[in-house]
Amino acid sequence: MAPMNMFRAFSRSLIALSAASHAVAQSYNESIVGCSTVGCPTVEGGTTNDCRVVDNNFTVIGVARIPVNTSSPLSGVSWVQGVSVVNMTDSQYSYEKTFYLGTPTEMDISDVGACALFFHNTTSMVKFDGGDDEESQGTCQEAMSESCVAAMNDRAKVLDYDGLTVDEACAKLQEEFDKNLDSECTSFAGLHKWTNIKVTALSGLSEITSKTNGSSNCWPILPKSDNLNVVESYEYTGNNSAATIAKNLYGITPILTVFFPGNGTLITNASSQMTCMKSLGDSVLSESTKSKGDDDEDNDNGAMILGPSVGVNVLGADWINMFQVHRDLLELFETDYKICYYNISRKQFAWWG
Repeated sequence: MAPMNMFRAFSRSLIALSAASHAVAQSYNESIVGCSTVGCPTVEGGTTNDCRVVDNNFTVIGVARIPVNTSSPLSGVSWVQGVSVVNMTDSQYSYEKTFYLGTPTEMDISDVGACALFFHNTTSMVKFDGGDDEESQGTCQEAMSESCVAAMNDRAKVLDYDGLTVDEACAKLQEEFDKNLDSECTSFAGLHKWTNIKVTALSGLSEITSKTNGSSNCWPILPKSDNLNVVESYEYTGNNSAATIAKNLYGITPILTVFFPGNGTLITNASSQMTCMKSLGDSVLSESTKSKGDDDEDNDNGAMILGPSVGVNVLGADWINMFQVHRDLLELFETDYKICYYNISRKQFAWWG
């Protein structure tokens, strides 16, 4: 077999092994779900997600219901986030994270006043069990503590929104959280205050229509009849260390969603909910491959399953003991006939080939 074909075959086998190591598909009863639940397409010949929404190509996504009572008229509203890897160099990767508000078709969000507060700069204490990996998920009470979430919700609900426009209400929320940090939340904010809070009005949003959605192949929400409205998008960069890549793909963004009476009568009192959004690394095909991999786990031909990644003993301990291959990045660069591996001693990704 020619060297380039060997590299290509080896990379494909690593992708298959990575898929086999992935966690069991989550039900929609989980706090956060990903592509295996909402049915994202995958790249041809691979297991990596290929979720294209208008002009965004998402490698990983996360979907979470805003935690309101099922009897609430706001029941069924969701947050959806997608992460795109927009540029890569040998030492730095650039990402774009986009947030959407998902709403049932029968709901008119303009009937209420609503603001979203995105907490883009939190400490490493904001985490689920498992940390920044592709499988961890949960509620903000689990990621930040029940007392902190309750304090933040209370602070938002007691503000007086009477007579304010949506923009004025959002500005008031921005000022309130910029100037005040509840003692229950100090370990999650750092520096004795919240920093880099982005507040966005959830009115006059850009709804994705059939016309603008013509180039899309993905609608990452359930039910599929729900609307998607673009809310917020921001870019960020990081080095090529394993920890940084994991944080940038699977890190948590706390979102405080505040609803208050608006033009209609959908609600009569202010309400506030915290959602700790993150993406999951699952895909439809990786989950089906996982099922087969469970049956064949005794026949792994020397491969070591390492949770969301794969270790392969191939070149001996004198050079590097194992490769830990990141599935998404490997798939992106497979056509270059290169193999992306994780150097354990240097704690960073590198290219071989």
